[in-house]
Amino acid sequence: MTETVAIIGAAGRLGSALAQRIGMTGRRLVLYDLRTERLRECLHTLLSEHPEICAEVADSARDAGWEADIVIPAVPYDMQMEVACAIRDVVTRKIVVSVANPFAEPLDAVVSPTSAAEELARVLPHALIVKAFNTVSAADILQPDANGNRFDCFVAGNDDDAVATVCRLVNDVGLNPVVVGGLATSRILEGMTLLLMRVAQRCRWSDRVGWKILVPPAHTAQERRFQDVQL
Repeated sequence: MTETVAIIGAAGRLGSALAQRIGMTGRRLVLYDLRTERLRECLHTLLSEHPEICAEVADSARDAGWEADIVIPAVPYDMQMEVACAIRDVVTRKIVVSVANPFAEPLDAVVSPTSAAEELARVLPHALIVKAFNTVSAADILQPDANGNRFDCFVAGNDDDAVATVCRLVNDVGLNPVVVGGLATSRILEGMTLLLMRVAQRCRWSDRVGWKILVPPAHTAQERRFQDVQL
């Protein structure tokens, strides 16, 4: 059966990038954004460039979550709780992917006492929360490799089956999934993203910069399978 992915905030940079790449994997998309006209424009452009993609617009965040197997709230941290409250009664035993980073301008601190993913889990106790896509930019998602190397996309969660499902999604999008542990590891991942953004800003790099774990060639092929890495 075809997997359905809901992207809430699909008219934003990250949301639209995820819609394009996930849609190209053959999964069905349900898209929602408060900016209705902008979303319809994004959908028109997406289907014009990729007519093979199966996508439709939902009337609300709740409706999008209702129809989906996987829900991605691709919204800023300060909007995450609003979305969580809207979908709370329709995501029981469904995967909700936390992509938010709890940063404060001017990119000098992580403002969550735990992590954005753990905060989401507290509001959605019956959903399967997985952290992913927060360490890669929208530009990386659209072009997921550099110099022949796929950007790493770190994945954290407490449910093994949910983590495996998200790893397959990450891989199909074109990124390299790296499983790093339970949901509490999101605290490290969110800090890593802040570090990367600050270094990129300081060095005046483009937004196509990301993390890559390098493994010495003496390691066996099995040891190099990042999806099996446990830190």
